[in-house]
Amino acid sequence: MKVSYAWLKKYFDELPSMEKIDEALALHAFETEGIEKIGDDEVLDVDVLPNRAGDCLSHRGIAGEIATIFDIPIKQESYELEKEYSKAEYDLGVNIENSMTCRRFTARVIENIEIKESPQWLRDQLDALGQRSINNVVDATNYVMFDLGQPTHVFDASKIEGNITIRRAAEGERIRLLGFEKDDKDLVLNKEHVVVADDGGALSLAGVKGGQKAELGDVRGPTSYTTSIVLEAGSWDPLITRKTARGLSILTDASKRFENEPTQELTYEAIEALTKRILEIAETPDTAVGDIIDEYPVKTHAHTLVVSLDEINGLLGTALTFDEVKDIWQRLRFDYNLLAAPMAQAGELKDAFDVAIPLHRRDLNIKEDLIEEVGRVYGYDHIETIVPEYKVAKINPLVSVTSRIRHHLLREGFSEIITYSFLDKGKVEMENALASDKGFVRDKEGIERLMLEKLEMNSKNTELFGLEEIKLFELGTIWEGTNDEQYVLTLGVHMPAKKAKPAETLEHIYKNVIRNIYNALDVFDVRLEGKSAVVTIRIDDILSKIEISKSYLDDGIEYKEDERQFYAYSQYPFVLRDIAVWVPEEKKADEVRGLIRGEAGNLLVNSRLFDEFKKDGRVSYAFRLVFQSMDKTLSDEEVNGVMKKVETVLAKQDSFEVR
Repeated sequence: MKVSYAWLKKYFDELPSMEKIDEALALHAFETEGIEKIGDDEVLDVDVLPNRAGDCLSHRGIAGEIATIFDIPIKQESYELEKEYSKAEYDLGVNIENSMTCRRFTARVIENIEIKESPQWLRDQLDALGQRSINNVVDATNYVMFDLGQPTHVFDASKIEGNITIRRAAEGERIRLLGFEKDDKDLVLNKEHVVVADDGGALSLAGVKGGQKAELGDVRGPTSYTTSIVLEAGSWDPLITRKTARGLSILTDASKRFENEPTQELTYEAIEALTKRILEIAETPDTAVGDIIDEYPVKTHAHTLVVSLDEINGLLGTALTFDEVKDIWQRLRFDYNLLAAPMAQAGELKDAFDVAIPLHRRDLNIKEDLIEEVGRVYGYDHIETIVPEYKVAKINPLVSVTSRIRHHLLREGFSEIITYSFLDKGKVEMENALASDKGFVRDKEGIERLMLEKLEMNSKNTELFGLEEIKLFELGTIWEGTNDEQYVLTLGVHMPAKKAKPAETLEHIYKNVIRNIYNALDVFDVRLEGKSAVVTIRIDDILSKIEISKSYLDDGIEYKEDERQFYAYSQYPFVLRDIAVWVPEEKKADEVRGLIRGEAGNLLVNSRLFDEFKKDGRVSYAFRLVFQSMDKTLSDEEVNGVMKKVETVLAKQDSFEVR
């Protein structure tokens, strides 16, 4: 919200500089976005969060915060009229059909006023906030909104047919809003919208924007010139207002405030303030003023919160006295009483504050909210930093052992996977299945089946990954029975077809890997279960053979930042091509690979040297090339075209021969 220093001055006899206000608000209330010099004024941009938007999207709200923080008196403006006016003859009736959509509606008729250009002081104050001056009456409504936080609206009384009703819009009802003159289109409403209407139809979209039907006419034409007006201020349901404004993409200063639910008590005060402002700048010798019409079906009531000094100091970590807390309540302008209240912790009576929460502070609902108020007013910068006492947490053996296993396997070139705990079959069935294919918790066979599936899926991409083998592991839970929950390590290794080894060779690989794990864990003779491609180790078997101590956590592993780059993989298949080339013996494979990559372009995603031999002063390098697109499936013609370019550039090199 933009806050004018010149505007704030009306609330104080003495006001700190805007720089001090900026600093104080940032420390005690809101974030700020800096001060802007506009003419002779200074404007501070204050970031009012939703929890305080109900009372602080206004100059008076910000002035109240300044008064509290600096502990200085704030002046309250009187809206009592300075003279008596004759009573308006226009008899206006108001009816609220549903108090849930409109909590309060306040109105007043003023007759025989003059619509004209606003005085310079009003234009300057609105201009400082980035608001364009319209005329004296419309500008007065904007002034009241930015001053008190309550949006108001004014209708041309001569254009109202009968009485005013606040109701749900009829399905398909139409209204043309102010500011949409060039659009020349009506807005089509539905029963989810709320309107202020007369006997002839909708006058305004409640809480959002006024309509053209009862628009004020000014000096632009004598036939539309307005002399009598109806002032209105409503309290609207915040959820309906938000849905209406967002759904129709009509976001206004008014809807922003109503979305954050200013107190219903403001409507009456806003009409008084608007009346006084309009009479100051628009009255004529014949001006007449009607009584305030106030429809308030269900009145709101203030509530109290009880909080003790011990609770305040306990939560804040302070040693505030009763007198210091009393002073803070007074600075906040909160009424309070002292009483003996039972404390839940000890079941004893202790002196506590029974604090009356003002109706405009909708954000204070529990005692912790009140304690937060004490903390921010006292100043968090005044609260001493205390390092709490702590004890070394009990070592979790499972976490300690699995952490060692994980880091050891990662160093061995394994990749960790995490698979579903719920499967389509198993030993233990769930009472309430998550899905038709997830009705069982996984057992040992289930986790091994999942590992085999992941091995098979990844084995199709060994060339793309540039890997000789796929090595995976998973640390997870299995259930061998309803009450038999076990934590296991499952290992899986896949060798490419032409490098496949007998089962005993894979088992030998596993035994070497597992022996190294056991050495790292100081454990021996742990049972190994599973198939040749997948094996499982029960972590309980490991835990039963070791003693976890504090020193066990120091595993000597050095954790370095991983410099690898991760990127999205392609959804399209890759294409393989091999190329072999004779080159002079002094040429390195990386030099040749560089020539290939430079000519192949972005479609070449991997290249691997798979064969090399020397003969007669020359060396033959054979490369496996992997082509893939992020956008489409590559055709043979496209890949062959790239290969032709690669062969051509290699053939042009001195003493190179493509085989």
